[in-house]
Amino acid sequence: MKFRFAAFGASLLIFCPGEGLARQDQPPSITVGIVTDGSYPRHANLTQMVRDEIVRLVSIDVETRVPADKTAEGDWTVSGINAAIDRLLADPEVDLVVTLGPIASHLVAQRRDLTKPVVASLIIDADAQGLPRQGPGTGVPNLHYLVAVHTERIMPAFREIASFNRVALLFNEAFVDAMPDLSARVRTATADLSIDPVVVPVGADVGAALTGIASDVEAVFVLPLMQFTNEEFTRLATGLIQRQLPSFSWFGRVEVQAGILATRTPDTFAQQLARRIALSIQRIVGGEDAATIPVAFAAQERLAINIATARAIGAYPTWKLLTEADLVADEMRIRGRQLSLDQAIREAVAANLDLASRDRAVAAGAGNVKLAKSILLPQVNVSVDGSIIDPDRAEALSGLLPQRTVSGSASLTQVLFAEPTWANYSAQRSVQESRVHDRETLRLDIALDAAVAYLNVLRAKTLERIERDNLGLTRANLETAELRVSVGAATLREV
Repeated sequence: MKFRFAAFGASLLIFCPGEGLARQDQPPSITVGIVTDGSYPRHANLTQMVRDEIVRLVSIDVETRVPADKTAEGDWTVSGINAAIDRLLADPEVDLVVTLGPIASHLVAQRRDLTKPVVASLIIDADAQGLPRQGPGTGVPNLHYLVAVHTERIMPAFREIASFNRVALLFNEAFVDAMPDLSARVRTATADLSIDPVVVPVGADVGAALTGIASDVEAVFVLPLMQFTNEEFTRLATGLIQRQLPSFSWFGRVEVQAGILATRTPDTFAQQLARRIALSIQRIVGGEDAATIPVAFAAQERLAINIATARAIGAYPTWKLLTEADLVADEMRIRGRQLSLDQAIREAVAANLDLASRDRAVAAGAGNVKLAKSILLPQVNVSVDGSIIDPDRAEALSGLLPQRTVSGSASLTQVLFAEPTWANYSAQRSVQESRVHDRETLRLDIALDAAVAYLNVLRAKTLERIERDNLGLTRANLETAELRVSVGAATLREV
């Protein structure tokens, strides 16, 4: 089926889906159907995002509908997904089909007798999958696919983070069923990288997927496994960590946040993909042949590394990578106690051992001052004396010495003037004041050092953030320059 346009008045183009001419008093309209590989529990908003972008952009030219009842879900089998594709291709109400899944996209891209335009949107590696290519487009009538992630750059980026030779590639088992020669194709595609790839089919059982990874595997490359729930994918990532296996995600940052070590696909990938699908549909609706529309688009790339995973498996990315990458789960950077300036100063003063020693010296000096002052205070002396002698001896002395005697005395003295004593007291007070001032000087020095260190940390963090922002802007400018060169709007000098 082809789109036909008829003139209406002097400037209006009427879009006519299906056979026969549309009445010229009717507004132009198209209906877009979507095929998925199955239910996407971790990417539930992907289909709606694509619907919204298609309606928002394509409706500028023609009324566009992407009804929910024209979304056909496969059952994660080749036969079920093919049946979903056939159902929409045969549906007379559907004018254009979008396959939103790697398996459905691969299966439809193998067909050569498409009766209506098809946009296959999730192609993993066009060369390895043996997809048709003629010039910038597919060369197949009514077929257009999108190559977004540059897989040939992923493995070199992965090996910058972790050294390995034997790597397991986790594919959905239905994708493996759709490509019986997948292992041979992967080996051919990676022949120049000096690695030993092993294809591991992954079904609905996370435990079986982990068991299927051989013991001699040194790294894991995770292809789109959209059948898993968030909990199941986290179990997969945790299992890879427990086996000390570095991992790399094709799909993007959302999987790195779940525990995968790294990715080069940014978290904006889904939005970019949805917009590119809408742009391709707009070009097809505008009259371009789907077979000639370029299949490649310059998707942004941004390295993201899960620092918690890196620590857990003993992987140590270079400083250059850590500087340029977005660091996920960087608990040492983000977490920890947070102190205000006042709290930092108080804790520094309370924990300083030199100051604690100076406090003891001041306390001892206060005792010396009291001792020097005590001599100048009134002195009271009291004494009591008593004696008892034997009765016979007292009798022999005829009363001259009583048998029991008690005597006491009391005296009060006050120093009125004694130069050495007053001088000692004055000196001790001066020395004590010196000790107190020295302690306060040390306390202020400690507070100053703590405040300066605190502000230096804030300054360093600010400078780091500024440099990271500058790096991000530079990277964005580079991507823009490369995109301008790729579309012929600039020269290599701009790059």
